[in-house]
Amino acid sequence: SIPRHLTLFDLVSIGVGGTIGSGIFVLCGFIANKYAGPAVSICWVISGLAACLSGVCYAELACRLPAAGSSYVYVYASMGELPAMLVAAFFFFGNVVL
Repeated sequence: SIPRHLTLFDLVSIGVGGTIGSGIFVLCGFIANKYAGPAVSICWVISGLAACLSGVCYAELACRLPAAGSSYVYVYASMGELPAMLVAAFFFFGNVVL
């Protein structure tokens, strides 16, 4: 039989490294080259601004609703129980399938 050399930490590191390498570095460079061209710096600034504003929105929601539960609590407070259950189901199935 072949002995095992990789631990659980090694396998998780390979998976995370592959995800980050293909999803962040390679894909962003390809899209920037194909669509943005010389204005790639402006695109990065606009994307960073959008990410910061999204973080500020989540921070404001977290201050107003000091309960654990992520997006479920936000949707429950703003839209009600049925949409919140749908969000919880989507998160659950997204983690199970992926």
